[in-house]
Amino acid sequence: MVIPPIDWVRTEHGKADSGGYLLSEFTNVSYQGFLDKKSFQLHEHNLHLKTVTSLNNLQKCKFAINTRMVAFVVKFGKELTESEKLLITDKWLEPNKDLVLNVNKKWAKIFNSATEVRRSIYKELAANKQQTMRNQEVLRIAKLYSDKTIYWRAVFDFRGRVYRIGNLNIQMDEFVRSLIFK
Repeated sequence: MVIPPIDWVRTEHGKADSGGYLLSEFTNVSYQGFLDKKSFQLHEHNLHLKTVTSLNNLQKCKFAINTRMVAFVVKFGKELTESEKLLITDKWLEPNKDLVLNVNKKWAKIFNSATEVRRSIYKELAANKQQTMRNQEVLRIAKLYSDKTIYWRAVFDFRGRVYRIGNLNIQMDEFVRSLIFK
């Protein structure tokens, strides 16, 4: 977000169920509902907090995009992908037969069964394709916000853990974190 999120506000019952977004009608309820379905447990969606000050202070932290790192990745994207240090170019989106043969050789040394080799090849190709698409999306977002100050919403789950929401945030992998600085 380019505008600080709305503060979390405690109700008279000591709970907080609105805040963290730009508009007060959007809350962490949908995020909490996802966690409830995932854990198969019923949890009240309200935040039981004695204070929401820490969460509000986290949301007020300003961040910026590391434009030098973005320029580096754009300039050396092909070399990074070829060395498999960072999957950023379209190489893995439509793999050619040479790439599939190289992956096949790698897995054929490990597995004896053709079925296991084939399954491993599909898994690696799918994982690399997914990671390439995510990295490309993160890079596009970083380019878009490169000249702006940005903020991230923060939410607590029912266990009290803090999460940042978004594809480009500080709780992601090293590539994403390298594009951000405070």
